Amino acid sequence: MRPHSELPTHPTRSGALSASACYLLWGTVPIYWKQLSGIDPLELIAHRHLWSLALLLVFLAAMKENRQTTLTTLSSIGALRKLGLSGLLLTTNWWVYVQGVNSGHIIEISLGYFLVPLVNVLAGRFLLKEELKRTQWIAVGLAALGVSLLL
Repeated sequence: MRPHSELPTHPTRSGALSASACYLLWGTVPIYWKQLSGIDPLELIAHRHLWSLALLLVFLAAMKENRQTTLTTLSSIGALRKLGLSGLLLTTNWWVYVQGVNSGHIIEISLGYFLVPLVNVLAGRFLLKEELKRTQWIAVGLAALGVSLLL
């Protein structure tokens, strides 16, 4: 871990670089899945879950201060139901994504991924009554324009 004095002095620049790296990586993910098109998508997603679980367990073991919080959460039936539902939704999401990529529908799948954040923002605004700043509305408008051009 870096000393406090070495933390980035421009968090906006650091955030923009991190976001750019993530989107660049995200844009190359279909190439990876396409290389694995001979393997059943459900098997690919099962591997993704198992290896993610293994990595998560390593992280949890290393973070001793959060161990009790994790155990308390996992002992709650309500929390387990929510986690199960979110796991099912994520599994379905990834299965559809891998299936779409491997069947040659990369543009359509990508378009769906561009639409999801827009729907989430609009749901937050109109269902949860969240307020958006002017710049946020501009960002949503630009994203919607980009999706419209793809359509």
